[in-house]
Amino acid sequence: MKAVVALGGNAFLKRGEKEYIDIERRNIESAIDRLSEFIANNNVVITHGNGPQVGDELLRNLISNSYVPSLNIALMIAETQGYIGSIIVSSLARHSIKASCVITHVITSNEYQMKPIGPYLSDNDLNRLGIDLSSYSIKEFSKGYRILVRSPYPLKIVEIDAIKSLMSKGVTPIACGGGGVPLDDNLNYLNGVIDKDLSSYILAKEIDADSLFILTDIDYLYKDYPECKQPIKEIDSADATSMLDSLEEGSIRPKLEAAIRFVEATNKEAYIGDLYRFNDIIARRSGTRVYKKR
Repeated sequence: MKAVVALGGNAFLKRGEKEYIDIERRNIESAIDRLSEFIANNNVVITHGNGPQVGDELLRNLISNSYVPSLNIALMIAETQGYIGSIIVSSLARHSIKASCVITHVITSNEYQMKPIGPYLSDNDLNRLGIDLSSYSIKEFSKGYRILVRSPYPLKIVEIDAIKSLMSKGVTPIACGGGGVPLDDNLNYLNGVIDKDLSSYILAKEIDADSLFILTDIDYLYKDYPECKQPIKEIDSADATSMLDSLEEGSIRPKLEAAIRFVEATNKEAYIGDLYRFNDIIARRSGTRVYKKR
């Protein structure tokens, strides 16, 4: 099987855990332990999110701005692709799986939405940190304030041929980390972030994947999310499309949107489910199957 496996933020941090690198590494290693048999026996590309990590990197840059110049967010994405990719590659090596991190650039459209990144900040945090957020949009959520940045839609993966070449040689690529480094059609860096699930759909389509697995921290797509009492075990793409407007932007919605786009474009199947129940998803004991009605 040829597949794209998209790892959500719970691959790095579980709910309530602090954002420490040793915790992230432990969780990534635990995730790879569960995925290793499938990866070893199939032709897989791994993608991953980086919302908390790039948000932390943005705060570091803002706090140190009086000492060293801040980086563009696109370069912060490249940085986090590198260190997260390194942890995934070393975790796979523990299972004797050859892998390589591809710092991935993605050409995007002029259309965009606004996406929150980084930790929740209180009024006290904003005052204590003493950072200038005048050039950023800030939105208040129930847990506090978050920084909003542009999130353009992905169109084309620049390194797609390199990714295919690695796959042909039996190497597992780690690609499209954090959605990829966003570029305009003239290959200029853009100050924003790409949704990694939508980039994963583009990647899965381009490599002619048999399946797209979008792994997160819920067992199923739910009719009543976030209450999560009415699981959907399978759904056709037309019915799934009718659900989109009722789902939370920046949370489960882009995952379902990516699954819909993949099955509509390829007539193949996508799965949304809990990373730590991956073997149950493969065995159809868990997870939501998204398919196109024939």
